[in-house]
Amino acid sequence: RNGRLDAHDGARLRSAGARIDAAPLAITDLRGSRTVDGLRDEVLRMPFRPALLVIDGTRYLTGPNDYTEDGMARLAVGLKNLAGALRCAVVVSHPLRHTAESELRPSLEDFGDMGRPFVNHADHVLIAHRPGQYNDRAERGVLELRVAKNRHGTRGLVEFAARLECSRIQPFLPAAAVA
Repeated sequence: RNGRLDAHDGARLRSAGARIDAAPLAITDLRGSRTVDGLRDEVLRMPFRPALLVIDGTRYLTGPNDYTEDGMARLAVGLKNLAGALRCAVVVSHPLRHTAESELRPSLEDFGDMGRPFVNHADHVLIAHRPGQYNDRAERGVLELRVAKNRHGTRGLVEFAARLECSRIQPFLPAAAVA
């Protein structure tokens, strides 16, 4: 929370990383319209209980008539309830509206009407941004991960090196630190 890590924090991070590396992984195809209840039932049938459930986009959890602000609000509440029922973290990726001025960093307002219910109900909102994609003057290969909302602590920005050719994200070392 204070932006500094001591030796004890580093050991805890390495231990958590080892547990994540050893955790089982299940990938489920959500194509076709699904409900939150159907997703819960599917997770409960798995041979293990996940500690993390990642939903890549909400379009597969809604019917064609549910893609409204009210429908998204019901989905956001349903996913928050699902996290409590399964006692696991639920991560939802949601596309941002494209801002007209590409040099600006995305913000909570860029979630738009359909994303606003997720922002309102979420405990944490992280926004990933690659400035080199949108600004020729920005350093390429940098991924900014901004904690835009955190009900239990501070907000801020962390930079990573994005090695997308091998789907890897690692700690960012500025060119001056490497030389």
